[in-house]
Amino acid sequence: MDADGLEILARLRATGVACASLCMDRETYDAYEPFGTTLDAHGSLIPPRDPKEGLCLTDEEYAFYRALCTGALPYPRVEQERIPIAQALARL
Repeated sequence: MDADGLEILARLRATGVACASLCMDRETYDAYEPFGTTLDAHGSLIPPRDPKEGLCLTDEEYAFYRALCTGALPYPRVEQERIPIAQALARL
């Protein structure tokens, strides 16, 4: 989970698709923070950035997105692949 993922979710919602996020929240981030990273897929540091305005996110999602963008959290990305499928299924 990262700012890019939340922007993708927001773009999908902006097309009219009514969808909810799954395991893209602060609670999940906190639980799996040990799997966080400060590097992108190419090994480059993920820099802080200005959060975009007007995204189709809930207030809670936007607060999490803003924290990921601005460096308010220790890691700008936590790999969702590290979340056990059983937890994701339990959230359904």
